[in-house]
Amino acid sequence: MNCDEARNLMQACADGKIGAADSVRLEKHLEDCDDCIEVMAALQARRAAHRPGSALEALGTPPPALAGAPTSASARISTTGD
Repeated sequence: MNCDEARNLMQACADGKIGAADSVRLEKHLEDCDDCIEVMAALQARRAAHRPGSALEALGTPPPALAGAPTSASARISTTGD
């Protein structure tokens, strides 16, 4: 598995839509790839921050100027590859 495949599976995992076989493949990749570990951690942190009751929820909707602005993790996902 390469990092691009792993990142696709990370998104499916975060959405709760990853199968058992793909989960095992992703875990195996994460054992050997520090870059993908960082991306996965950032994705999980971003997901947790947007859960009901989180600190970000209290902030409300971001201003239009920030809507769609890339985060460091999303920028890394689109620019990092193996």
